[in-house]
Amino acid sequence: MPLGTGNDFVRSLNYPQDVLEVLALLDRGATRPVDAIEVSTPEGEHVCLNVASAGAAGALAEEIDAASKQRWGPLAYVWNGVARALGAQPFGVELRLDGTLAFQGEALNLVVANGAFAGGGYKVAPEAQVDDGLLEVHLIRPCGTLRRCDLVARLAAGTLEASDVVESFRARRIELRTTSEQPLNLDGEPAGRAQAFGFKARSAALRVIVP
Repeated sequence: MPLGTGNDFVRSLNYPQDVLEVLALLDRGATRPVDAIEVSTPEGEHVCLNVASAGAAGALAEEIDAASKQRWGPLAYVWNGVARALGAQPFGVELRLDGTLAFQGEALNLVVANGAFAGGGYKVAPEAQVDDGLLEVHLIRPCGTLRRCDLVARLAAGTLEASDVVESFRARRIELRTTSEQPLNLDGEPAGRAQAFGFKARSAALRVIVP
């Protein structure tokens, strides 16, 4: 049901945003399997449906409280997200995809996506499919203020992956190690901090009714 702040996962399912229209799908919708994301850190294990991130977007989830979401809705992500993007500090990362080293260096943020949208309708991973057994990975390398402003504009336009400071990958299993503790964001909610993260696509984890 589209009753959250951003309602992003249902966008990838082509749901209407009206609750009554969604209820009508119980009578005329089709059944479809969708994937989920298994997330592990030294502190424990989690499951999320849409997007997991570590770094700047993880810190964003820590800063937006329930009152802000209630008052501003998706705009809470926008206003705080721009400030977070401009002030983010780089951290060292080692990224392995399906057991193979794919990137070693510095990053500002890392996004692991099952769905295409986040932050209230922004296309953070346009190529992501919720039922292909794969996760889209976007890593943002360190850059200056002007380039960060460009990234914000690209995010609004749905062309983030076209930036030359964004590294894009696709995998079933992702291992991330960082040189300092980074906040974890799962579907827009804070999930603690760690220096080691594991992400895995859980194929056909749920069956949902869709248009």
